[in-house]
Amino acid sequence: MKRIMKSALLVFCSVVLIITIVPRGRVAAQNCTGPDEFDVSYSAWIPEDHLSGPFGCSGVAGWHQYVYAGDALVDPSALFNTAPPGYRVQSSISLFPGESGYWGLLSDTGETLQFAYPTPVNGSYLSAIDNNDGQAENCWLFTGAGFSSGGTTSYNVQLGDNTETLSMIGNAADPLESQAVKGIQWNLAVTVNYNPAQYPNGAVTVQGNVTCYPSSKVVVNYTPVAVYNAPRNPGLGTLSLCLAAGWTEPIQGIANVQAF
Repeated sequence: MKRIMKSALLVFCSVVLIITIVPRGRVAAQNCTGPDEFDVSYSAWIPEDHLSGPFGCSGVAGWHQYVYAGDALVDPSALFNTAPPGYRVQSSISLFPGESGYWGLLSDTGETLQFAYPTPVNGSYLSAIDNNDGQAENCWLFTGAGFSSGGTTSYNVQLGDNTETLSMIGNAADPLESQAVKGIQWNLAVTVNYNPAQYPNGAVTVQGNVTCYPSSKVVVNYTPVAVYNAPRNPGLGTLSLCLAAGWTEPIQGIANVQAF
């Protein structure tokens, strides 16, 4: 984020403000600027090249489960020659505890790519050949793509003297499988204690819960503070428990983070 933009958006700080997230990549609100910045980012990602979903389709080769591209692709050409996003959902906001302010609520989702039999053609990982039919909804190789809106995410910023607590609550469901009503969920509290007159670093604490699949992390100023590593190569039971039933696991961490 550019300092010039922040200076132009300087406004008075309020004690508490609740914000609802807006469509992909837009700034929802801003409240204060300054040199002592802590950029808080939550993201969730699929730690596999691909995985099979709980639902499927019927085609010329019979009924088969859908296969989804993950965020750890062996061959990025499987994404139609575009760079892999590296996440399913990502939300961020900048905190300024030295000034009791915040700025720049942002959210984004990675593109969901859906395939069917005989993906993966090479038997191991997704590649360009898996999307070479170029036709969606035909239950053969590439079958569909879409973005989750992630529109239920909300933030609450509690301001105090050299301390700010950010509550992050939200979910983002698979846009191609409406049956997975719970989707990826997170409920987090991120506290930053920072006094520029006394400390070079801010003390950051993360506590909360995240969906048990996929993996999740909270990063502050490029420093991973809390990471939840989901089970690898999950079966249908795990996926149904996590994404359909909404089972969550705790995520927590403490770190000293240098202000920007």
